[in-house]
Amino acid sequence: MYAKLFTSIYQGTLRGNSHGLLVFTNLLAHADKTGIADVHPRAIAEEVGLSVEQVRVALDVLESPDEESRSPEQEGRRIVRTDGHRAWGWLIVNYVKYRAIRGEEDRREQNRLAQAKWRNKSNGSNESKPRSAAVSRGKPRSAHTEAEAEAEAEAEAEKSRGPARASRLPTSWVLPDDWRAWAVKERPDLDPKQTADRFRDFWIAKAGAGGCKLDWQATWRNWCRNEHFNGTPTSDPFAGAK
Repeated sequence: MYAKLFTSIYQGTLRGNSHGLLVFTNLLAHADKTGIADVHPRAIAEEVGLSVEQVRVALDVLESPDEESRSPEQEGRRIVRTDGHRAWGWLIVNYVKYRAIRGEEDRREQNRLAQAKWRNKSNGSNESKPRSAAVSRGKPRSAHTEAEAEAEAEAEAEKSRGPARASRLPTSWVLPDDWRAWAVKERPDLDPKQTADRFRDFWIAKAGAGGCKLDWQATWRNWCRNEHFNGTPTSDPFAGAK
């Protein structure tokens, strides 16, 4: 597996904790796109060259609250268990957030390269035209030309991104204002805050692929539609849903 590693990992409260850093980077390498690292401590120990006990101690640190953490999510915990019935398998709390940061940087770089490619192609076609038809070197490109370059760059970037993929609900999720407005209009009998709390807790705790969705706003609308009129949710509003 491949993981994008930020240098800030070595500048935080894990600095100097070589076992903690070693185990944490191993979990990052094993994580799927939603941040789930389903790997046993014995496997981690064999891969990083530590004893199983040393790995368990490091995992305890990663699972513990951290008052000095940069991130308030999960009280500063770096990992949380995905299942209550077993002592292994974790969600890396900020994995999706940092993945999105790097993804945006990649998108910008792709746009930059695509625009450069478009300009080179455009300049080449102008050189092959008669001088009277070529764009003057001293004149700035028109807004129309710039728009064409940006549109083509975005199209190139979109191709490289591929089809949309399902993701987990971020642990830092809060109810957006427009989602709240929709719920108030469609289900005035519900308390938006209580409904949002149940929605967040349910989906953050949902393990495996069933906790991943392509469109979280649509999932919120369906959740609201499936709650009882007294504000009490069904046992599983999405039982059997894909």
